[in-house]
Amino acid sequence: MMLRVDSRDEKAVEDSAGYDPRSVAIRPAATVIVVRDFDTTSVGGLEVLLCRRRSASPFVANMQVFPGGGIDPDDDIAHTPPSFPYPGGPALEAARVAAVREAKEETSLELGTPAALPLIGRWITPPLAPRRYDTLFFLAVLPDGQEPVPDETEVVDCSWWSPWDAVDAWEAGELEFVTPTLRFLMSLQNYRSAAEALAAARAASTPGTRVRVDDETGWPWLPSDEEFWADSGLRRTFGWVGLGS
Repeated sequence: MMLRVDSRDEKAVEDSAGYDPRSVAIRPAATVIVVRDFDTTSVGGLEVLLCRRRSASPFVANMQVFPGGGIDPDDDIAHTPPSFPYPGGPALEAARVAAVREAKEETSLELGTPAALPLIGRWITPPLAPRRYDTLFFLAVLPDGQEPVPDETEVVDCSWWSPWDAVDAWEAGELEFVTPTLRFLMSLQNYRSAAEALAAARAASTPGTRVRVDDETGWPWLPSDEEFWADSGLRRTFGWVGLGS
């Protein structure tokens, strides 16, 4: 799968990075955001599973990510014609199967039936990256009695964070995220429980809203944010968010 981008952007990337971004194939991928409740006896709240990639990883090394990875041919277990929740996007059911499979491989979590995962967004790696993915994002609630265990191959640490604390840690330089991870953590700040977030995810519109990014700070804005409209210099991303937007 290839995605066309503005030719001026392609030339700038080729000059600065030493390779032609048009030669980098975009691989379909899937990611699942796992949430759970905490402190349910008092105020309550929501926590999100973050997984730190190994330092030798060829993609987003040492960064905090959600479980996920590329969609394999075997993930299309039904061998049915693909469905496209976004024009030109990965096949929806194969992406769901891949999200469940990757969560098990990387964290040992058994998330159950793939069809139960609601779709909450899509992001495409920008042209500057030597590896590019067209990724569908899903949401899942941690099953009872399970805890994540890192596989020590792709993921070297698993930890639970409130969305607020995770964003604060990013601003303080204590955690590293790519833009999609940051934007979904910001979106999840709107919910007080895993059930509330899941209900919103199931009701979310597709394809959701397009995101704009401040290249200087990395901050991602939605149309509901005043800054989205106030600063005409913000870069429009190949990113859509259908949760908390």
